[in-house]
Amino acid sequence: MLEFDENGRLILPESIRKDLEEQKRRGEEINRFDKKLILNYLGSETEGFMRCEFEVELPDVKGIRKKIFEVRDWADKNVKLKEGARIWFEKEREGYKLIISGRGSDERCTWCRSFRTALNTSMFDLKVAVCQKNCCKFDRRSYRRIKIKRS
Repeated sequence: MLEFDENGRLILPESIRKDLEEQKRRGEEINRFDKKLILNYLGSETEGFMRCEFEVELPDVKGIRKKIFEVRDWADKNVKLKEGARIWFEKEREGYKLIISGRGSDERCTWCRSFRTALNTSMFDLKVAVCQKNCCKFDRRSYRRIKIKRS
């Protein structure tokens, strides 16, 4: 049953209050990180076919490339893509390009959100902040868990 204080505000259960405090603390700590991994969204849409591209700019941190591919493997294992969806990385001079393509409800957006959330969590251990420049039309209203940095 929900409980309210004398001003009519909801009294949060202790476990939820602690989770919110931890999220705030982590957010404040991430803002102090000097190293940044930047995801720059460069997506496009052609007659219902989506091709989302992210330039992945990497800071000079030992083990970061390995960690990115561990996160990719985790997302591949936990999000089952439907037929037609493709996800791959291309090596670039300054980092990587993540390319996600498909059409309709093929779970590519679920994979992308899972990947970015897990990437954000795993980079915290390396003291690297994940920042995103630009976002796809599906993220504009619903998903802003990763700090979005406007260009």
